[in-house]
Amino acid sequence: PRRAPRAVWLMHHSCRTLRSAVPPPGVVACIGEPGFASEATLFNRNLQDERAPLAIVKPSSLSQLQAVLETARASKLRVSVRNGGHNPSGRALSKGGVTIDLGRHRAIRIVRNDASGPVAEVGAGAVWGDVYEALGGSGLYAVGGGCPMVGVAGLVMNGGIAFTSRKRGLVGDSVLSFTLVFPNGTVAETEGGRSALRSALSAGGGSTLGVVWALRLRLWPAPEGGHGVGVVRLGWKGRVPMSMLPLAAAAMDANVAATDDDEGWSLNLVVGREYVVWHHFHEGSAEESRASGSRRGVFGRLANFTRAALATGASLAVPRSWCG
Repeated sequence: PRRAPRAVWLMHHSCRTLRSAVPPPGVVACIGEPGFASEATLFNRNLQDERAPLAIVKPSSLSQLQAVLETARASKLRVSVRNGGHNPSGRALSKGGVTIDLGRHRAIRIVRNDASGPVAEVGAGAVWGDVYEALGGSGLYAVGGGCPMVGVAGLVMNGGIAFTSRKRGLVGDSVLSFTLVFPNGTVAETEGGRSALRSALSAGGGSTLGVVWALRLRLWPAPEGGHGVGVVRLGWKGRVPMSMLPLAAAAMDANVAATDDDEGWSLNLVVGREYVVWHHFHEGSAEESRASGSRRGVFGRLANFTRAALATGASLAVPRSWCG
């Protein structure tokens, strides 16, 4: 009988090997199988097809993750890691290789009496929405991402800018330790101090060093009045008119200057092809935020820009999410 091409044989052999390494409740989905397309997804859907991996593997335990890495290494398969899949370049999928999806490890535990103060122990498959839900009513907050569907580990390992970064530093600065699995399956704990490994993991080294399985985040006491937040989105049916760009820049520069003496303020301006989004964040109650923003002219400048945008045909929305 005619033999199958070597590439096909290797694909089936690799899938069988991965399945033996990751028995249920772990999951292995291989290319061409029913349901694979729904697993091989990215935030940037334009790149999904061209970056399709050989297999998506969802380990359910640390030992399964170790087995996946050892198997991929022995089979000379390229590995990528997917937490939230939010990276716009699509690097969460490993073209022709193995994508390790950590979505089954989303457990979060709040520890109030840790030696470092209150801490969140976070599984590397968690997204920021999981963290904020776990912190609800605790009187604590984490320096984290504004979009609830963004992965915790992915943002942390790229430094991460948060709305509280002016006061608390980058997201990566709040990490107390990582549990890292190297490509050969060895586990390392980066406990205590600013070790070279811990610094590399939270400053862009990311999954080039291994796979983060868990991390510990420092938590902060929430201000008595909470946080005042707001999002305003202006959208156009076509491109944002060029005349709006200098107006947006001028308003943003003036607002930044007006809030420079108060590190509780954080302002963000996002300009896309068809939209402009303003975020404002203030450490204080909604009433305190309104009063401070009005006194400093923040909301007046935003209102002036909004009126100018509406005059050019923009539509106004106030999303319920930072990512709306």
